[in-house]
Amino acid sequence: MTSISFKYAAALQEILEFVENGGLPDIETMVASVAGLTGEVSKTDLNATLSGTAAGDLLALDGSAKVPSALLPSEILNSLRYRGTWNATTNVRSVEGTAMPSANGSNKGHYYVVSTAGSTNLDGITDWKVGDWVISNGSTYDKIDNTDLVTSVAGLQGVISAADLRTALGALQAASTAEIRAHNGSGGITATGTANALVAVALSDATTTALDWTAGINFTWTASGNRTLGNPSNALPGTQRTIYLLGNNATARTITFGTNYKGALPTLSDVTSTKGYLLTIHCLSTTHFVVTAVQAL
Repeated sequence: MTSISFKYAAALQEILEFVENGGLPDIETMVASVAGLTGEVSKTDLNATLSGTAAGDLLALDGSAKVPSALLPSEILNSLRYRGTWNATTNVRSVEGTAMPSANGSNKGHYYVVSTAGSTNLDGITDWKVGDWVISNGSTYDKIDNTDLVTSVAGLQGVISAADLRTALGALQAASTAEIRAHNGSGGITATGTANALVAVALSDATTTALDWTAGINFTWTASGNRTLGNPSNALPGTQRTIYLLGNNATARTITFGTNYKGALPTLSDVTSTKGYLLTIHCLSTTHFVVTAVQAL
């Protein structure tokens, strides 16, 4: 006899001994001894009998195949839960379409992201910017500031352009053409501003032709007769100006200079439309100018 035969023989012997001692119970009696069930036991009956809320019970799922919220620990129920966006101007939640309710235990952990900035008062908080979070702690609302606003640079907020920053700071504002020519203002010098300031300005021809030192840096002058270049006004010591001088036709013109032009003065008696001079004037003081002339045409 093999080992398997011995195995079955031993099992048969045990059954015979059990019968001699009172016999086998019927199937219904055997089932009745398991969780108090009788007859044909279904999976639903077994789940209903074995599941419960006490320690050691099986955990039954609800109709959505999920664990009932009543059986979850508070640490899970009160964790963060995104509920949609919120308009802080109109106080309307995007999903519910209603106003934000008072903070309470049932909405603890619920949070909304601000979609429209506003000043709706939630437990004393009125400064709501786009991107901020409003979150219930179970009794009041808190704000998580997720905005990146500049709040202390020259009084500017939000997206700051270079022009706005220059205006706010003042010192970095580009100097105007007039400011460059007049050497005043606190603006910065730019390539464009410098080029504009150097553009030649035409002098108004007169018997005594006026020269406003701050009206330009480079000038042109077309003399239609014998002329005197007047003493400059608004002079800036340490600076210089140039004048490109021509006559209006072929008639030779004589040019003389005012009393504040000192030193060796140029002799100009042959200025025509085809023979011109470049005058360079240096300002040593408001009453002392030195002028030189170089034939330029």
